Amino acid sequence: MKTSLLVYGTYNLREWERITRIFEENGVAFEEGLHTHAFRLEDGTYDFWYFHFLRAHVTKEKEQIIRAKRTQLKKIFR
Repeated sequence: MKTSLLVYGTYNLREWERITRIFEENGVAFEEGLHTHAFRLEDGTYDFWYFHFLRAHVTKEKEQIIRAKRTQLKKIFR
């Protein structure tokens, strides 16, 4: 069965939880990743940003379902 690679990510933790829930509810296995960005502030402390992302191989049918639900999320979080 032919599959496509989907990659989604966000800095927003609440949005991230909703994205992973979409994949879990549809029974799609995914691989999670995290990028960390640190910025040094003027007072010498650091501000950290965390970018959560996932990769998943999905069938055409699952891809359509996931993309439709992801589009709904974009309306909420953008």
